[in-house]
Amino acid sequence: MADDSKRTSDKAIAVRVDKEPEDLIPRYIANRQKDVTSILSLVVNGDYEQVRILAHSMKGLGEAE
Repeated sequence: MADDSKRTSDKAIAVRVDKEPEDLIPRYIANRQKDVTSILSLVVNGDYEQVRILAHSMKGLGEAE
């Protein structure tokens, strides 16, 4: 069975963005990718409380107004 924690998606996701925050998006996406990597490591180490905290933070960061 393949190790799903190492699987990455090559599918592009298209989004429309207002010009105002456009310059912030690459850093935002890079930081969320780091969060996902951290969550995978936390799961492997069984630190589910930190997974919960980080996932909650990610949810808050991704909410639209």
